[in-house]
Amino acid sequence: MSLLALIYLIYMANAHNCEGLSNGFYCIDNKNYLWCYGRTEGTPGKCIGETVCKCGRTQYNPCVWNFLDLPDCEKKPGDFFEKSPDSSESKHESSEIKPDSSESKHESSEVKPDSSESKHESSEIKPDSSESKHESSEPEVSIPKKTVAYYTNWAQYRFNSIDGWTCKYTADNIDPTIVDVINYAFVVFDSTYTLKEYEWNDDQMIPKIVAMKSRNPNLKVLASIGGWNFNFYDSTKHLYSQMAEKQATRATFIKSAMSFARKYNLDGIDIDWEYPANEDQGGRPVDTQSFTLLLKEFREAIDKEAGNGKSKLLLTIAAPAGPWNIKNIEVSKFHQYIDWINLMTYDLHGSWDAVTGSHTALYATDGISVDDAVTAYLNAGVPSTKIMLGMAHYGRGWTLKSSSDHEMGSAATGASKSGTCTGENGYLSKYEIDALIPQENIKFDSKSKTMYGYKNDQWFSFDTKETFKYKADYLCKKKLGGVMFWSLDLDKNYVNTKYIKSLIEKC
Repeated sequence: MSLLALIYLIYMANAHNCEGLSNGFYCIDNKNYLWCYGRTEGTPGKCIGETVCKCGRTQYNPCVWNFLDLPDCEKKPGDFFEKSPDSSESKHESSEIKPDSSESKHESSEVKPDSSESKHESSEIKPDSSESKHESSEPEVSIPKKTVAYYTNWAQYRFNSIDGWTCKYTADNIDPTIVDVINYAFVVFDSTYTLKEYEWNDDQMIPKIVAMKSRNPNLKVLASIGGWNFNFYDSTKHLYSQMAEKQATRATFIKSAMSFARKYNLDGIDIDWEYPANEDQGGRPVDTQSFTLLLKEFREAIDKEAGNGKSKLLLTIAAPAGPWNIKNIEVSKFHQYIDWINLMTYDLHGSWDAVTGSHTALYATDGISVDDAVTAYLNAGVPSTKIMLGMAHYGRGWTLKSSSDHEMGSAATGASKSGTCTGENGYLSKYEIDALIPQENIKFDSKSKTMYGYKNDQWFSFDTKETFKYKADYLCKKKLGGVMFWSLDLDKNYVNTKYIKSLIEKC
C-alpha cells in the first residue's frame, strides 16, 4: 500500500478517536510511521506528541492521522512493530492519490475473451498454504465483517420445484436476519437519465424489504442500478456511457437516484455498470474518466445533502474481477468516493470459453482468479476493509465435447442445458447442481481451490462448503471488509450464506 493511499484513509467514513489506545510503527515503503488503533467516538484531530492520535476512519478499523518520520527500517512494507520514536514529528497533510489505470455479470451469460485453463488434476482437499505479497504481521484488530447480498426481482417468476423445493422466490421469502445489507437488483434509468422501477411490482417489493428493518434494525437496503442485461440489450446498453459523459446529465442521474432512495426510505445506491469502456457492452474509451467523475460528483451530492441534516446515503459499486475490465477503470482515483466495493469474483470462466474452467477460482495460473482480482484492487490503493469478496450461490456449466473427458480444462461445445429453476443454459443454482450431479462425480481441484462435477456430457464449476472455507480463510487473512453474495434466491434455505457468515464472524 502506498503512503498516499494510506493517508487517504483519514478522510473516509465517520470520525473516531484513538486517544489512549495502543500505537506502534508500521513499515511503509521502508519507512516507519506512527499507527494508532481505536474504536471510541470522536472527531478528527492531530496527533498530540508521540502517543495520542485522534483520527478519522470507521469505528472498527485501524486509522492514521499524522506520522512520525523515522530512519529507514529493515522490515519489509506491511510489517508492524512497537518502538519508541526518537525523532521529530513530521506532519503530512492530505494528498491526492495518483491515477493508476490499472467480473462478472449479475444476470445472464457473458461473452468474454477466451482464456483457456490447462487441465488440473483433482486431489484431496488440503490446508491452504498460499502466500501473498499483501500479508501483514500487524496486530489483529477486531473488525466486524459485512454480509452483503443481492436480491433479484425476477426470481418471482420461477414456478417449478425441485426435490420439494419451490423455485419461486419473492421479497416475502427473505430472512433479513442473516445479512447486513440487501441490494435490490435491479432498478434502471431511461434516456432522460431518470431512475424508474423495472418490474411491475417493484413499488411493492422494495417497501416490503425496507420494512424488514423491524426484524433487523441494523439492516441496510440499497437499490442497485443497472446489471448485466441493462448493459447487454441494444435498447439500454449505451445509457450509462451517455449519461456519465457530461456533467449536466450526471447531475440529472445523481439527483434522480437520490430522490429514488428517499422515496423508498433506502439507505443508499449501488452502481452496477457492466462495464465502463467495454465496447461489447455499449462502452466507449471516455467511460474510464467519466466513471470516476460520476462517483466523485455523487459523493459530493451525498455529502452536501447530509450537511443539510439528512442521513448520509451509502454509495457502493459492483466492480469487475476480470483484468480486461479492471484496466478500464481508475480504481486508484475513485475508491475514495465510495463506501465499499462489491467485487464480482465469479464468472471468471464460463461457456464462452472453449474449455471447462473454474468460474470462482481462488488461485489460477492464467491471471484470472479471486486472488488476482483482490491483489489488483489492493495494489491500486483500496483499503482492504472496503472490499466485499463476491461469492456465488450458483455454478457455470458446459456441454463436454466427449463425456469421457471430464477434467478441468476439457474441451466443450458450448453451454450446459438449462436448470429446472433458473432456466438458463450454462447457469444453475447450487441446489440444482446438487440434484443433478452424483456425489461420486464431484471433484476437488487443488489449484483453483474449487469444485467441479459432471454427469454424462454435462460439466459444472461451483463451490461447496469445503471450498467456501478456503475463500473465507482468504477473506480473513487479507482483512477484507466482508462478503457479497450473488444471490439470496439461489441459496436453498440459506445453507451456504449462514455457513460463510459463521466463518467470517470468527476473523
